[in-house]
Amino acid sequence: MASFNVMSWVLVAGVLALFGWYFVHVALRIRDGISAVKTLPAALERAFDGDVSPWLRLVRVVVLFLVCVAAAALIAHKFKLGS
Repeated sequence: MASFNVMSWVLVAGVLALFGWYFVHVALRIRDGISAVKTLPAALERAFDGDVSPWLRLVRVVVLFLVCVAAAALIAHKFKLGS
């Protein structure tokens, strides 16, 4: 017959509480992400309206290009493509 161990029940309760907190946290972040995606067209319209200077647009394009090149280089290095 198993004895009643209080510490094991406290540990189980703590783990369940942490799992519950984690799943609630993830669900709230998913909800925030969905609402952000719903408002994305308006945000993009504000970001790319005619008030943005040409050099700032160029900086955005260059940064985006460099991020894509870095991602491609990382993938090529990871899978050893090209050698």
